[in-house]
Amino acid sequence: MTGFHSQSDRAERALINELRHGPGPDPLVEAVRECVAALTRMKRDAGEPPEKVIVAIKEAAGTSGAAAELDLVRPLIPGSTADIVHTMVDWCIETYYEQPRQRAAAN
Repeated sequence: MTGFHSQSDRAERALINELRHGPGPDPLVEAVRECVAALTRMKRDAGEPPEKVIVAIKEAAGTSGAAAELDLVRPLIPGSTADIVHTMVDWCIETYYEQPRQRAAAN
């Protein structure tokens, strides 16, 4: 379990870093999505239930300052009506419940 925790911590720090210091809009969206997916997969594969993974994603967003620095009602993806944290949670849920074939392609 120690290895998982250090990997999970690194993935969470990567997510926080991308949220704090990510580049412009399009690369930021992809970088954040990749970090959310990586953290979600690690926690899911370690047996964490989806609600705990969602809490970790929300905590990372709060720790990063994304919630304070970015307008929460501003969509992360142009044309979307979802706010930043809502979009991250959507990505988390999609990744958590992805089908095995999708998992293999993502790894």
